[in-house]
Amino acid sequence: MSAHAVMAAAWTADPARAALARTLWDAGLLAADIARRVGAPSKSAVVGYAHRKRWPPRPSPIGRQTEPVPRVPLRPSRKPPAAPKPVLRPKVVSAPRPPAPLPSGCQWIPHACTGRPWRFCGAATLPGGPWCPVHRAIVYTRRASLVAA
Repeated sequence: MSAHAVMAAAWTADPARAALARTLWDAGLLAADIARRVGAPSKSAVVGYAHRKRWPPRPSPIGRQTEPVPRVPLRPSRKPPAAPKPVLRPKVVSAPRPPAPLPSGCQWIPHACTGRPWRFCGAATLPGGPWCPVHRAIVYTRRASLVAA
């Protein structure tokens, strides 16, 4: 057994010290003061012992005050009082515009067209696709033709 454990067991095993601790606890002394008087190793040992023995709980040292204490500024403010904030009105959000309709012809965008609105090729498309035969051949090239080029 360590020296700390022997010291802890010594004050709790002695009925006179335990009774003194309970009397001091009921009197409202601080746990640190009780620990010094009964020879406990720490205030946490006293609080733990009280908890295990189901002694009545202590009132919180951080109690709420019944009346709020008015706060006094530490130094006078040098700034003039701020003007009242303007009333914020909700922004009116317009309905989103529907997307522009796609062209009815080929949707190939020429390389020279860098700005908006885009210009499209506009030629007749193949059935089920967005491109004309010329631009479809550019888009769907075989791997062999890319390697040979």
